[in-house]
Amino acid sequence: ADFYSMDLLRASDAGSEASEQMRELYDQLNITLLPHVEVYLGSTRLEALVLPPSRVGFLNGVLDRAKTQARAVQEKARSLQLAIRRTAKRRLARQRVLLALRVNRRQQRLVQRECMRERRRWHLVRLFVRNPERKKAERRRTLLALQDSKTRLNE
Repeated sequence: ADFYSMDLLRASDAGSEASEQMRELYDQLNITLLPHVEVYLGSTRLEALVLPPSRVGFLNGVLDRAKTQARAVQEKARSLQLAIRRTAKRRLARQRVLLALRVNRRQQRLVQRECMRERRRWHLVRLFVRNPERKKAERRRTLLALQDSKTRLNE
């Protein structure tokens, strides 16, 4: 905890301008009695009170409440950080799953392409390698057709 204090300046202490500024400040803050104590948590004012020496115990209670509120704020910040971490872990896990699916799809496409290549290759093998008689028959038909056309031209 940090403690700050302000002292009321009087005209005889520091001149009239400084005392006027202090009076304006006290009027803005609605301070009528001194010593006036304000307790802040960050930029939030928790308590403002007049504190004569007989009310020091009351100040301890105010400070305890301020500590409790500070702990609550810290706990809330921790829970938010944990929630952010959990969300980040979930996103990371989801990204990993999506990446694995993309890799799997890519591998499936590669396998499908390889399968199509094999089918084409086997089709060509069946056409030209396994059926040499078919190839010979095609050649004979073409030769016969050429011979027929020559004989017709000659006649």
